[in-house]
Amino acid sequence: MKSDEHKAPSEPSPHVEIGKEVVALQTLYHELIKDEYNALHRLNQEKCELIQNNAQLAHKCAELEFERFQENMNSYLKDPNSLGSTIRYKDHRYMLWDEKTLGNISTDLKRKSELIDASFNNMLSDMKQVINNDLKNIKAYHERYYKMVNFDN
Repeated sequence: MKSDEHKAPSEPSPHVEIGKEVVALQTLYHELIKDEYNALHRLNQEKCELIQNNAQLAHKCAELEFERFQENMNSYLKDPNSLGSTIRYKDHRYMLWDEKTLGNISTDLKRKSELIDASFNNMLSDMKQVINNDLKNIKAYHERYYKMVNFDN
């Protein structure tokens, strides 16, 4: 046996170099997918917070408007015989002895209550949609990562 046969090659084989490049590309691709997913997840969280804040603001506005209406009604009930008694609602003055006006205000408040309920239902639906989209993105992330690791295209 010659002593040169067991000697390690002085330069690495091209297959080893290609393998190192593939591993480096896989690592880079994995990091890119992870960054993309994290950014998408943060965006979805911010969307959920905005939806929730909007619904809470709409609810609070309606509560304040109703409280103002109740205060005006209470002051009217203290002096129901006064023809000059008026209430303020939506920056308009109404004579309290006008049953049609009171009916309109009552209908408006009922509609606002329904809108608040719809707003919360929409908020929950939107949040569910955001969560479902997030789950789809997680699944897509894992599928892409699986293909990358297994050299599938």
